[in-house]
Amino acid sequence: INAPIHYFAATESKDIQKEYWKQFTSGDIVFYEIEGDHFSIFKEPGVTELSTIFSEILQLTPPKN
Repeated sequence: INAPIHYFAATESKDIQKEYWKQFTSGDIVFYEIEGDHFSIFKEPGVTELSTIFSEILQLTPPKN
């Protein structure tokens, strides 16, 4: 598909395969690293960083008609 992928990775994750995601899109892939592990990024302070980035992405994405 021709759509961007926004990849959120926990810095403590050992199996981050950035190249793997290229097969799913002809669009851009943007990677974000959030401090913590897979579970702690959904708790403070990681979840604040995650939600801030996610909100910024949504504000930049034009609505579909």
